[in-house]
Amino acid sequence: MITKRSLAGAVVAAALVAGGLTACSTGSGSGGVTTINWWARVGDGQKELAKEFNATHKNIQVKITQLPDDQFVNKVGTGVRSGNGPDVIDFDVANAPLFAATGVLADISSKVDSLSYKDELNPGMMKLAKYNGKTYSVPFTAGPSFVLYNKTLFEKAGLDPNTPPKTWAEMEADAKKVRALGSDTYGFDIPGACGGGLSFTVQPYIWASGGQTLTAANAKQKTTYATSPEVARTFQLYQDMWKAGVVSPRAQTTDCATWGQEWEAGKVGMITSGAWMVAPTEKTGAKVGYFAIPSSDGSGTSTFAGGNNDGIAASSKKQEQAWTFLQWLMGAKAQKAMSASNGQAPVRSDVKVDNALVSFQQKIGEHSDAPDSIATNALQLSASSPWLTAFQEIVFQGKDVDTSLQKADSDSKNLIGQAYQQVGQ
Repeated sequence: MITKRSLAGAVVAAALVAGGLTACSTGSGSGGVTTINWWARVGDGQKELAKEFNATHKNIQVKITQLPDDQFVNKVGTGVRSGNGPDVIDFDVANAPLFAATGVLADISSKVDSLSYKDELNPGMMKLAKYNGKTYSVPFTAGPSFVLYNKTLFEKAGLDPNTPPKTWAEMEADAKKVRALGSDTYGFDIPGACGGGLSFTVQPYIWASGGQTLTAANAKQKTTYATSPEVARTFQLYQDMWKAGVVSPRAQTTDCATWGQEWEAGKVGMITSGAWMVAPTEKTGAKVGYFAIPSSDGSGTSTFAGGNNDGIAASSKKQEQAWTFLQWLMGAKAQKAMSASNGQAPVRSDVKVDNALVSFQQKIGEHSDAPDSIATNALQLSASSPWLTAFQEIVFQGKDVDTSLQKADSDSKNLIGQAYQQVGQ
């Protein structure tokens, strides 16, 4: 599902804010059958779920259209304006505030409040589902970030493969021992040219240690890169490992498409990522372990609330049928099927799966967080984001930490202001 995250996009897609958002998806099918148009991210499982829903529902049928991440926001905006858009939208959870703020999604607060399992839904994803006190989407599939480690390389390096590091210092020490194996084997991996990858993997180290990267989501929102000491400490951790040579030189140019290639080839000791990177490495014959992203001293953990949220298009004339479909997607059967297809966790803590990796993801998901902003794409995910620029300057170029973070805050302030101006707030 989250194999290569949504990693590009404008501050607020012009397609979403240009023109009215009052168009309606047309037609309800023939013979009393209502057709729901489901626009979804490219990924495993959605097509199979649509087939299963259609096989078990006579009066509602789902037509799925899958869109690539780099085109998703603009295509949704265009579809909504044209009147030929979706009824249900399956999107990167990071875009939940954007779609809510621009009027793309319907307010489903009362429907969500009536769910018997409302309090069991992934908290980090539900945080982004809310905008100005109302709920506009629900979690569909969860993909939290965590640290994976190659047990085979650990054992070769003289480390206990069943005892992963618990602190940042231990992570650095273990990475150096794996690097000492020589050749093209490295201790740690960094997606250094991938803004979304760095957002997904670096921020939890900050959160776990008590820091933050953003103030509350409103027109006065600010990034806190220079004022939250944990940001500087986290970037320093990455810089230290880069300077120590435990990271491959290719990390500096590793973009979102090439992220994890060396890890998946069995040549990296540790990588902060998600469940999709387990199976490829195991195919090399290596054993893979995993642990929660720790705070600097190991006293806390955190994870990025990655994954997909789904919402009902405000323009849809089939909102009751769309809600029926959304409830089905959150049901235990669909959640287990989706988990089986991608190795990720159900979005409900009361839906249990007999799989150690899935159970682990559900557990760490209880302490998940996410950057809550309508400007997330421009702030962190895009190739020109202040977040990515500051990381590259500090980690790879060795520039002054305070100077780079202060500039990132200044540039981010302008981007947030532009975003709120574009949505008329």
